[in-house]
Amino acid sequence: VVWTDDGDARFEPEGSGVDGALGRIFAAVVTLQADGTWERLKVCPAHDCRFAFYDHSKNRSGRWCSMRVCGNRSKTRSFRRRQVSEG
Repeated sequence: VVWTDDGDARFEPEGSGVDGALGRIFAAVVTLQADGTWERLKVCPAHDCRFAFYDHSKNRSGRWCSMRVCGNRSKTRSFRRRQVSEG
């Protein structure tokens, strides 16, 4: 933990290997929770994707990592299922 001139605490992880990586991840999580952006980090629900992404939508309603790829595939599957069930 490093203290800034204005009295705020900031995480600056040190080290290498697994310990260093975990320290950087922990510091990122703490920072994201503190500044309110943690809620915007999401995981794509597509079973063949599962990428983490940042939701840039105004009302935090983003669902897919990419609407052009994962969102389109899901909507196409749903459409085809409806077409088959209708007839």
